[in-house]
Amino acid sequence: MIPAANLTRDQLQYLRDNLPPSMFAVLAGIGALLFVFHGHVSKTLLGGCAAITLGALAFRAWVFLALRKNMDDTAKAARLVLASAAATGLAWGVASIALASHTHDPMLWVFLAFFLSGYASGAVFSTSAWLPACAAYFFPTIVPITIWFFIADMPNGPVMGLLLIVFTYAAWNMARNAHRFLIERIEKQLMVTRLQQEAHAQESKTHALQTMAGGIAHEYNNLFTAMLGSIHLLRISSDTKRTARLLDLLEDSVKRGA
Repeated sequence: MIPAANLTRDQLQYLRDNLPPSMFAVLAGIGALLFVFHGHVSKTLLGGCAAITLGALAFRAWVFLALRKNMDDTAKAARLVLASAAATGLAWGVASIALASHTHDPMLWVFLAFFLSGYASGAVFSTSAWLPACAAYFFPTIVPITIWFFIADMPNGPVMGLLLIVFTYAAWNMARNAHRFLIERIEKQLMVTRLQQEAHAQESKTHALQTMAGGIAHEYNNLFTAMLGSIHLLRISSDTKRTARLLDLLEDSVKRGA
């Protein structure tokens, strides 16, 4: 099961908004591979690698459009993001192994190592809002070529492999730090929003109470006015001192209430 229970809409929006720049980066990377490896490997192999990465790019574009249309279903959106990240990472991983194993130029091997390191770094910043998606992009991109350097019969292959292991460790820690920073910022924004909503609700409640209290006071004032008018009429029609005294007491009480 995908751990999407704690994935917020803000995280999804961050991931969605980073899809277009990452797609442009993938497209630029495909162009760079075609340019650098042209003439060093067969056109069939080069075309196959381009087709794999273009397929992943098309899938990411479809996911971006799907997320723009609807992000209400968090679990479904998380699955789409995770699948697109994994597809892109696997496409780079497969293409890198295919190209590295069909060329014998050490400079091209070094180029591949740095090229994939750059794309793995891009994965850190484009998907760090959600670590499962970051891992699905990052590790399939960099791990295959790292293993290949250890098992391939090439000069200084293990050295390149060790350098990539160090890079992987450092980049993954960067991803975790970036993730923590983003989550803290999102939580602060949510807290500010919640406090603003609570303050607005309290203000609305206070206003409602003031309106109600004003209405009650107005009604009581009307009642007391009617009572005072009635007392005045009774005093006019009264012919005994005792009744007049009682009316005076009643009038004083009504005035104090008013």
